Amino acid sequence: MTVFRSRTTISILAALVVCFFGNAAAAAKSPLFEVGPEGSGAPLYIKHDASIDGLAPEMAPVGPAITEAFRRAGIAVTPVVTSGSEFLTWRQKWSKHLTGEAVDIRGRNLSRRELEQIVTILQDLLGDDFDVVLEWHGEYHYATHVHVERDLDAH
Repeated sequence: MTVFRSRTTISILAALVVCFFGNAAAAAKSPLFEVGPEGSGAPLYIKHDASIDGLAPEMAPVGPAITEAFRRAGIAVTPVVTSGSEFLTWRQKWSKHLTGEAVDIRGRNLSRRELEQIVTILQDLLGDDFDVVLEWHGEYHYATHVHVERDLDAH
């Protein structure tokens, strides 16, 4: 049995699968909430290489909650989804992005206080079925994004 370890090899294989079979996940589901490209005037932007097409239906309240959290916090920046549902990516096998049960919101353009407000408000709006956390990456000295995932194990 051949094991593929290279990201390039996996990316090429994923592209071939999509070309040959079509993107079934994207074709089968439409976005659960309104998003638009950055600068489009939509209430919630989506990064050019992100997708929410394969999000689980249970993620539907997340989009409106994100825009409401920014409104309640008084943040005049349109939120940006930087990662949603993903298929055959570099993510760890336990990532909820792979099952369409997670989204990330850009944080590098917000202060720590603003990010903490967003986390608190989002958690209140979404309730116990979701986890909302600030995520940090070792090389940065600030939170890079807010991660929202469906988490039914919490209760």
